[in-house]
Amino acid sequence: GGYFGVPRMVFCYIDFLGLLFSGWSGKKKKNGDKDDFATPQKAKAYIKKVLSQVDELYGENGDLLYDMYRHGTVHIYSPKKMASRTSPNKTIEWLIYKGDREQWDYYENRSIKFHHLKIIEWETDRFMLPVSILMLYKDLLVSIDLYRKMIYEDTSGELSKNLLAVADGLDQHFDTTLHKF
Repeated sequence: GGYFGVPRMVFCYIDFLGLLFSGWSGKKKKNGDKDDFATPQKAKAYIKKVLSQVDELYGENGDLLYDMYRHGTVHIYSPKKMASRTSPNKTIEWLIYKGDREQWDYYENRSIKFHHLKIIEWETDRFMLPVSILMLYKDLLVSIDLYRKMIYEDTSGELSKNLLAVADGLDQHFDTTLHKF
């Protein structure tokens, strides 16, 4: 099974932090759901603008990380294996480990130096995206402190406005399909 529980939980927080960071328009869909409440785009914005301050590789590989690890672990239990849109023979696979940002380890009977979020060319047309569950968790904690600091230092007030819009949205009721009400 792997260490899939950690990325699944971390990405739930990143989804929420992306919502707080990007805000909410206040619009609802026809079915009553909040239109643009938590979206992958907002989570990716948080990764690129906040987590990338912890490690620049989040800015470089954050979209891939989110698509592979968040969608994979939440919807199909394990991270997704991805193929290039332009070269379908080129694939990138997940490689999850518990350790430091950079460390030597063994994988498929080879000794290799892993670096959290640094893509490895494993063999011709086969790449790996290593993710340390330890670094993912620690980086999330550091990013929360950074985000808090960004709110306090934001002279435009945009981040505070976004946060308050979400707080207002969370206070509203979601519609239900239950007919007992």
